[in-house]
Amino acid sequence: MGRLTILVLLLGFGPLANSQAAVPHRPNWTVALKDYGWSAPKFESNKSFFSDFSMAKLEALDVNTRVRFVNDNLLVAYHTKQEGQEWRTAGRQLEAFFIDAKDGKLLSLKSWPTIVRGSGSDLQDSESRLLPLSKGRFLVFANKTMMLYGDNLELIKQKKLDPSTSGDYWSAQSVANGEVIFLRHQSTLGQQTEYYWLASDTFSPHLQMAGPRGANSSTVATAGDNFVLATLGFADHGMTTGIGKLSVDGSAKIICSEQLCCEGGVGAISTRFVVVSGRRGVGVVDIEQGLLWSKQIPSNSNPNTFQFGGVQPAMSANEFAVWVTATQKTRFDGVQVDNSPTLFVYDTSGKLFFAVPIVRKSGNFDFALSPDGRQLAIFDGARISLYTVPRG
Repeated sequence: MGRLTILVLLLGFGPLANSQAAVPHRPNWTVALKDYGWSAPKFESNKSFFSDFSMAKLEALDVNTRVRFVNDNLLVAYHTKQEGQEWRTAGRQLEAFFIDAKDGKLLSLKSWPTIVRGSGSDLQDSESRLLPLSKGRFLVFANKTMMLYGDNLELIKQKKLDPSTSGDYWSAQSVANGEVIFLRHQSTLGQQTEYYWLASDTFSPHLQMAGPRGANSSTVATAGDNFVLATLGFADHGMTTGIGKLSVDGSAKIICSEQLCCEGGVGAISTRFVVVSGRRGVGVVDIEQGLLWSKQIPSNSNPNTFQFGGVQPAMSANEFAVWVTATQKTRFDGVQVDNSPTLFVYDTSGKLFFAVPIVRKSGNFDFALSPDGRQLAIFDGARISLYTVPRG
């Protein structure tokens, strides 16, 4: 059965820019994950699921498979395997398939015991998540523990996150091109949020600052190397609503107050650029200069026809990918879109490199750009395909 999952979508819209048609591309290779031992998630019946329904049970759902590049030559597909239907007590394993980006061959299969997630948002809870860092290193977040691995897939360092009560959430983001780990700690008991910046190779602390208190403690945020960005809570500072930048020195300012920047979350491409994506289009904000560009649907179009979804940036480049759907066949930025997701790859100048449709094998799909922005991996619900992103 299909299941409601909680997604954090990046929202926004802006003026139409010059469109550019995309050329169809064939993948370099495609592999079926089941050939490597992966299996699709098993769902409870509606009757069983709702017999003991709670928000905690909904937040704990973790059925999607994700794909990420560890480095330009290695990608990983991972998911959470649940053993048993009783969601509170079932055993869970974070299972990861490490795949050669050159030919799609399986190089290694690793797993880690993990526990129930407390939030459906990765910006609140990173339990059962794998986070690429710089120099081919990556972070595994499992059982309230951060584990640092090298490009040889060997454990380098680990750190238990305390306090680790059931009322606490920890989340992690890779910032400063993977050189820094941004940690967000939310204590639901004290309604306090703390932010930490750690060196990604040693976990040594760089910076720390307090986040919002009270009712605003659940506000999620994306981060840069010494600041956080959010669209909520800045009215408390007496400023116009928009994308707000809060620095570790305590200063706060709105970096974009246009309508594009007032309708939801933000996603950082680098320490300078932010992508917004939402009801009518996509755009890029310069943290110092404000909105640089945006592309939107025609003014006479119904925004309910379109959906602009999640953004994935290239770690060490200026490219990013975003998906777009439409309830009926139409065009966006010169490219035909329909009710199946189409991925658009842009750079921060607004140039469209190419677009590719995703023919989903299930409701779940995911995608990732390599750190150099030259490769795009797509998971369609059963298979992984790898594309070369064209230049010129």
